[in-house]
Amino acid sequence: MNKQIGTAIEDELQRLYKDDEVVHSIFDWFDGRQKDSREMPARVAADRTGYEYGEIIRVFRKFDELGIGTFLVGRRGSESRLQWHYSIKSLAEAAKNGAEVRGTPRLGQGQALEDEDDDSMFAHAFQLRSNLRVEISLPVDLTDHEANRIAAFVKTLPLQNE
Repeated sequence: MNKQIGTAIEDELQRLYKDDEVVHSIFDWFDGRQKDSREMPARVAADRTGYEYGEIIRVFRKFDELGIGTFLVGRRGSESRLQWHYSIKSLAEAAKNGAEVRGTPRLGQGQALEDEDDDSMFAHAFQLRSNLRVEISLPVDLTDHEANRIAAFVKTLPLQNE
């Protein structure tokens, strides 16, 4: 076991994986991912696992209590989410098989972990015309200010007069 997070926490992860079906589903999802994530919005976890939002919040609070992440309550346009202190793939492996937990890589400014499922982005479709549907991918935590910036950008695009 890894001394970095302690055997008591790893034992608790294994117990939760065995006894809590929501935790079990979350770790199974993490184990199947190709890449890690620094932060996980509760809404995305609920969508991916099929569990109610409130159940995900309960589990995220438990993870915060264990010290494997920091639960952040959504405010001012931000979603409730968990910032991970460790690699989610290694947490899943520890919960399932008692393997070593690795720390999450420290990211430099401007860097981000790219998720296989791209949990930080959400595709939006818009029927612009009867025969034209457009799609745009935006951050799941898009703020009002950012939405206004995008709207202002679209207004600057060259348009053909009809």
